[in-house]
Amino acid sequence: MNYNVIKALDQEETGDLIKYFNYTDGILEANSGVHDNKCLSIDSSDPPCPVQKGMYTKLKLTDESIQITNIDKSSITALVNIKIKPSSQFWNELKAPGISNPEFDNKCESIKNQTVVFFVGLKSSTHLFDAYRVYSRNKKTACEQTEALYENAAIRMLKAQEELDYKPGIYTQWESAYNMEDNICGCYISMEEFIKSPDNTVEKEFEVIIPIDDLLPFAAMKMFPNALFGNLTLEVKMAIQQNFVICQCKQETILNKISHISSSSYSGSDEIKDNITEVIKSDIYNIIKRNGEYHAFTQIGDSFNVHSFTGALRESQNIIVGKDTTVSFMITDGSLKYCRTNINGFNIKDSILNELIEKYQTKELIIPSQYVDYQAFSQKPMTNGLKCNTTYAMTNVSSLMFLFPRTTNEVTCSRNPLLASLQLQIDNKPYPDKPFSSIEKSHTIYNITNAGLDNLFSPSKEFAYSLEYNEIDTNSIIGKAGNGKYIPPLKDNTSYCFLCSTERLSGYGTFCDGITKDNAHVTLSGTLLIPNNEHPYITNPLTKESNDRCPIMLVCQDCFWRCTLQGGCEYICNNKYFVKEKTGTD
Repeated sequence: MNYNVIKALDQEETGDLIKYFNYTDGILEANSGVHDNKCLSIDSSDPPCPVQKGMYTKLKLTDESIQITNIDKSSITALVNIKIKPSSQFWNELKAPGISNPEFDNKCESIKNQTVVFFVGLKSSTHLFDAYRVYSRNKKTACEQTEALYENAAIRMLKAQEELDYKPGIYTQWESAYNMEDNICGCYISMEEFIKSPDNTVEKEFEVIIPIDDLLPFAAMKMFPNALFGNLTLEVKMAIQQNFVICQCKQETILNKISHISSSSYSGSDEIKDNITEVIKSDIYNIIKRNGEYHAFTQIGDSFNVHSFTGALRESQNIIVGKDTTVSFMITDGSLKYCRTNINGFNIKDSILNELIEKYQTKELIIPSQYVDYQAFSQKPMTNGLKCNTTYAMTNVSSLMFLFPRTTNEVTCSRNPLLASLQLQIDNKPYPDKPFSSIEKSHTIYNITNAGLDNLFSPSKEFAYSLEYNEIDTNSIIGKAGNGKYIPPLKDNTSYCFLCSTERLSGYGTFCDGITKDNAHVTLSGTLLIPNNEHPYITNPLTKESNDRCPIMLVCQDCFWRCTLQGGCEYICNNKYFVKEKTGTD
């Protein structure tokens, strides 16, 4: 359930004209505030920053000086420090000199080291945390997540494209990172920086901004009256493994930027100008313009191809030739230099506050929420396909999401398993009713519809591309143009999921309408498009390693906050009496 989509589509007031115009009649008298919009920045504590990876720190989400907190307009700002290092094999291969003359080789190496640049960062700022806890009135609630990476990865995959566009410090889209733009959540590192750093380990810092309503427990909160129900505190833990992604930036773009800067009379270097001029002159095969970089994110720790060039001799002429190297990077350490909440809110008139207190003396405020539970199947993919089974106790389960990791590192990167047939069954009820291929159009529409992205909002580019990209379709027009068994992606293909909705789709605001069963038997089955060991879901084309990761099931269940004057906020999860009493169903 995407609450931003729900809020945008919530037009009930405009459907009743009398009600709508009655509302506008009283709009001037409707203000309950006292004209003191506030925005407070409060540093984390217990312990305060800096904190190392794997450590918790607490953040206030509300403050006593603000009576009504705008959760959807509040955020967390953090300065992230990381140390990153390339694999030794990559280092030895990439720094190997060319085979032309030494002077030209040195010029090539100088330009190559400046134009081989990597983006390192997060697809979503929420991926910074791998665990969190929520406190109400300084008491820990039942809202605790130890698999926050999977929960936040699922949310990022299902974001509408309109939500992702130009949100620097919050989201990263591959196209922005590839073109070395500013609207990213991460940093850029050049080969030159690795060369000049001790032990080839680069230390980098970058700022992230995390909208509080991007975190699933608070996704449906808008205005929270903490003057009534007390303050909320969030405790978070930083991760540096399985959350960061990397990609190579476009060399032609970087070379053009360096050329533009060096050509400026006030900042130019004659040596750089001469080197660029000679390298471009020697690029008779358009190596730099060929866009040979791998067009997708890779999870930190996994291998990918780096595109570069080196000097060579052809008939006594200095030229540059392409050079592809398999590389992996590792983040060796990380910390939060600072972490603070930016709390937005306002105060209200005493008469309104008293009216709210009287209203909730005898009733509770219910705020919808959701929780994602992680469970890995015990069956691994085989050359004849998938046949995964498990038993799960479901309570208000609104959807099931399935990921098919190919490496030990993949969490926020997820790729299509390329299955000829794919189907979920819950107690022998099929989803969908007939199996489909994971690359056919009906599969794409099924996922987009279940994500609520089939109306005014469109799926993200990477989600849509991941649903349809077939890297082993060598019979296609693009496939025939290649020389190998696999077709490299043209866009980012690392946001794949198989999403099955288990509640009705008649309205985006449906709540607690999902499956509730004590011991639901879940079966996930599929056959491979190519039933052999060369299938990329079975064997990594780069490393030739076999995939020993089992498919992952993410269970999304409807929960809620129950807020009372006496007890503060209570997080209700796995709540069966709520299903019976509130909806009249078992």
